Parts: sequence; C-alpha cells; structure tokens
Amino acid sequence: VAGLAVNMRSGTPNAGAYLMLRGINSLYTNNQPLVIVDGMLFDYNDYGTSIISNHYTNAFANIDPRDIENITVIKDGVSTYGSKAANGVILITTNHADKLATKIDFSAYTGINFRPQGLPVMEADAYRTYLADAFKSSGMTDLQIQAHPAFDDSKSNPLYYNYHNNTNWQDEVFKNSVTSNYFLKVTGGDNIAKYALTMGYMKNGSVTKNTDATKYNVRFNADLNLSTRLTASTNLTYSYYEQRLKSQGFAYKTNPLLLALIKSPLLNKNAIDENGVVSPNLA
Repeated sequence: VAGLAVNMRSGTPNAGAYLMLRGINSLYTNNQPLVIVDGMLFDYNDYGTSIISNHYTNAFANIDPRDIENITVIKDGVSTYGSKAANGVILITTNHADKLATKIDFSAYTGINFRPQGLPVMEADAYRTYLADAFKSSGMTDLQIQAHPAFDDSKSNPLYYNYHNNTNWQDEVFKNSVTSNYFLKVTGGDNIAKYALTMGYMKNGSVTKNTDATKYNVRFNADLNLSTRLTASTNLTYSYYEQRLKSQGFAYKTNPLLLALIKSPLLNKNAIDENGVVSPNLA
C-alpha cells in the first residue's frame, strides 16, 4: 500500500508492527491509523509496560489473516470518522458467505524455521587471553591473575570445572523449529440467513528457545434477512493466544540474544560440582 510504513517491532513470533499511514504527525500523540474491523473500532494500542523487557502486545495476532476478506485504506477519513482518523483509516472486512450453497475449505501447511548463522565470537583459549589482558589493564598482578579459577589449571581447585569449559552460547539459544498451521472455513445458508464459520490453529516453534507461540481462533459471521425491509448481521469471534516470552532489545541481563554474544565461553549452562559432575539444574 502506497504511503503505509510498517516497522517490525522484533523478530519474536507475532510481535507485530508499528503502522504509520501518513508519517509522523506528532512527537507526543499516537501516529498510528484508526483500524475498523467489520464496522467496529479495533483497539490495537499497547497499554502499560510488560515485565518482559521491550515486549509489546500485538492485538492483530487475534485476527487470522485468512479470515480477512477485504482491506481498504483511507488516507483522509476525518470527515467520516472524526479526529481519530487524522492519521488515516484501515477498514478490515472479515469473511461472509456470498453464496447459498454450502462450501467447505480446508488448508494446512507445515514449515521449518532455520536458526540464523551464528556470529563469530571468541572460544575459550582466545577468551582466556582476552581476560588476562583485561585483568592486567585493571591493575591486577600476575599472581592475582594466576589465582583466578579461570587460570588455575589444577583440578584440585573446587572451581576448576566451573571455569574450564568451551560453551558456544549461540548454540544454547538458537534452534531449528517447525511451524504448523491449520484452517477450516464453512460457508452457506438459505434465503433467510447466510453464515461463515472459520476455525484456525497455529503452532510456531520459533528459532529462539522457549519463545514458541500457540493460537486457536474461531469466527462466526451471519447475515439475516428478518423481513423485506430489515436485515441484521452478527460477528462473533473467540481467540486464545499463548506464547512464552524472553526479553528483547537492550536488556543487558536478560535478553538471551545479547547474552549469547557477550557471555564468557568459560562457563557452563549447567551447575557443575567440584568433581566435574554436571547437574541437570541450570547454573
């Protein structure tokens, strides 16, 4: 769509995007367009802050793209919708039955999400040299450096196994995954009423561990001919969305993507006792 700027918030599944139809008109107010779904105002603003750093709620995730029948973009809708439409209007119409005959459509697809290629980072030997230089720059003596568990090669040191590893943290954060999507649509009716029933299921594995998403959605639209002069329409929808989240952006202590690049390879992801026995518990 000409003039519609869509900026993705992050690479997290269903993180959504920031929409701008007429550019940035104000530094203090909302610059996003007004969205109307089946004649009703659709509130897709994100309220408050999340306990997950830099996470934003995406209300559009509750609408299955295959439920959408038509999208109309109006760049100047103030005369029709008032001041709320100063940033433009996006009209979304969901599926309605256009024929009386019963029609059943079913679609399914499965895809593979490949993890990104890792960035080059220091392995254990190179990191140990870098760490020694950093300690010297901070004023530590050679004896103090040698006393540090990372440079003490004696296995009798109870911390030996905690600081003598070669962990690639990007391998611990990224993974390949599978995405599955199923969609069923039933339309039909008679001279009195027409209906459209849709059901969908989505499972997105994500390429970052423990950030998978699952969604169930049901929509029922009906058009009723109550009399020769009176008609009515119903639009009912139910959506259940569940996702595991990790911090994003510049969250230096909790963002797994950032920590995978800066965390010491000398450490292990699991706790290790003084005898080198690896515990199933995370360190």
